[in-house]
Amino acid sequence: MRLCSIASGSSGNCIYVGSDATNLLIDTGISGKKVEFGLNSLDLTTKDLNGIFVTHEHSDHIGALAQLRHETDAPVIASAIDAPLIEKQQKQAAAKLSPVQNKVVDRTVKEGDIVELCGMKWKVLITPGHTKGSMCLY
Repeated sequence: MRLCSIASGSSGNCIYVGSDATNLLIDTGISGKKVEFGLNSLDLTTKDLNGIFVTHEHSDHIGALAQLRHETDAPVIASAIDAPLIEKQQKQAAAKLSPVQNKVVDRTVKEGDIVELCGMKWKVLITPGHTKGSMCLY
């Protein structure tokens, strides 16, 4: 497994997790250009992504989400609690990118769910505090 911090901090968060068959992002709180640059440094592009997890709805975790959802086939996964807030924040950006597809979150999850993407399994832990729907994965 490969793990790489593309960005971390109050100006934006984006973590890459991958294996030979899987390329995931956890959070997209920076510009799409910075995400692409970070992926390029790993010899990847956004087209290589198999999934995007969003840990919570704050802007430093979802900045490029609508753009990446528009540019890739990667499903976006967020907690059922924070998903409506993510959709609300990303609605205008999504509508500018595509008048047809303006939904950003593809799948919502709850405590204890297991998410499998390309052979990687992740268990969802809802960790309220920072936001009501903050989530961790293991």
